[in-house]
Amino acid sequence: MALMRCINTNTFELHTSTQPDFRDRGYAILSHRWGPGEVLFAQFGQFAWELKNTKGRHALPQLDKILGACITARQRGLQWIWVDNCCINKSDTSELSESINSMFKWYSEAVVCLTYLADVRQGARPAAGLQTFQSFETGEMSKWFTRGWTLQELLAPRDLLFYDTNWDFLGSKRELAASIEQITGISAQYLTGEKDFRGACIAAKMSWLAHRETTREEDMAYSMFGIFNLHLPIQYGEGKAAFLRLQDALISKNDESLFAWKMPPEGPGPTYQIIPDSAVDLGPDEWGLLAASPKWYEHCGKMTTQSKKIVMRHRGGFTRTPQGISGPISKKNHYVTAVLTGLTVVGAIPFQIWLAVRQKTTLKYTLNCWEPNEKGVMRAVRLHLRPVRKDPQIWIRTASQSYDLVKEVSQIDYSTIGTVWQPQLY
Repeated sequence: MALMRCINTNTFELHTSTQPDFRDRGYAILSHRWGPGEVLFAQFGQFAWELKNTKGRHALPQLDKILGACITARQRGLQWIWVDNCCINKSDTSELSESINSMFKWYSEAVVCLTYLADVRQGARPAAGLQTFQSFETGEMSKWFTRGWTLQELLAPRDLLFYDTNWDFLGSKRELAASIEQITGISAQYLTGEKDFRGACIAAKMSWLAHRETTREEDMAYSMFGIFNLHLPIQYGEGKAAFLRLQDALISKNDESLFAWKMPPEGPGPTYQIIPDSAVDLGPDEWGLLAASPKWYEHCGKMTTQSKKIVMRHRGGFTRTPQGISGPISKKNHYVTAVLTGLTVVGAIPFQIWLAVRQKTTLKYTLNCWEPNEKGVMRAVRLHLRPVRKDPQIWIRTASQSYDLVKEVSQIDYSTIGTVWQPQLY
């Protein structure tokens, strides 16, 4: 069980206990955008006396933020508050990994999440609608909405309250849901609790992350662990492999919207360098089944896997292999040929069935996921796969800057296992 540190809102001292203990006593949790010079765990102890004896605002914004959070939590009758920058010892890799994997749970079980928007100032006349979140620094929406980590901090809490730079109350997540939907693309029904966001498909959740960013590349993946209910090792230094590792873990959820992304018109770009494979030659619009970046899902906000038209996949669906993603990709046709292996050991090796696949034929493969067309009618997503090797059957996704929308998932028996090759990145 992961240990948790919280700040005593009266004494400003750190205390360590189990998360269930703090949950039973009740704790607040802070959501904020990190700025330069944040007070970290190793430094926090020296400021406890100073914070306790500060009258009014603190001169240092980094400490004033903590002071305001503690006072606000205390006013709500809460003795404890969790603040990420000073409650996690990031020099302890084991603690950091456990904290990242526990963070969604910590936010979801807090009594209240206090969300501090340092770049928003309410003014004498309270703003309404989108203006509530307008940054006085840029005139755009608050930068809080652009950060990767704040996505789970928005979704997880039962009760989330927004405050401006002066700790003036702006409104609750429920009250401001319509404006937040316009900013984030997340349905207001998920924000109000009318619907559980966990029911959204993988591609839709990825679309919520598509326009966000993190300081460390790996955090784009790590910040989604809780949203997808995953518990995975933290490996800073793995770079772009973190997002592929996240997708690897999602394959077992049998949610085919994972594969329903669109490559940007400009292609992968120079950021995504592929480890060469002499057996596979990719065209400018070709890739595997796993996306290189969350940005490739930006158009998937209205996608769903909830339909009565789902087609059951042969052999349980898709799995990860060293070459890529294997699954029931090839379909039987009139040219099936049964070939005996010549071995007679009973039960050891079954008959092998080789398909006479025309090597230059692109396979149109429909996924078990749907999105509305231009008329608002739900249509199934169909990809294009190009064969690149016959034995074993290896495919790549082609024309991957788009996908078709068709009436229904094909009922053709895709019962022969093939593999869609997956590029490996530097």
